[in-house]
Amino acid sequence: EDCSGAYDALGVFLRETAVCEGYSHAVDIMLRKLDVSVHFLTSAVHQWHVVYHNERWLHLDATWDDPINPDAIDENYLRHDYFLIDTSTIN
Repeated sequence: EDCSGAYDALGVFLRETAVCEGYSHAVDIMLRKLDVSVHFLTSAVHQWHVVYHNERWLHLDATWDDPINPDAIDENYLRHDYFLIDTSTIN
């Protein structure tokens, strides 16, 4: 099975294809470069982050905010529904 880097940051940065693990690795690289405190969270089927911001831990899920949606009216629409949200909201 050749996923062409879909499970690592190369899929995001070089191949424009990734699953949640690839998104997570790409986000992790960028946030750590900016000295942001970040940790991976993993469920049985998904991976995302918690980020320390304004003295609290918040969730950041780049996968679920991916604007690529074949049913979208505007394919360039950017979502921020899962960017720095609290635990009760992501649940």
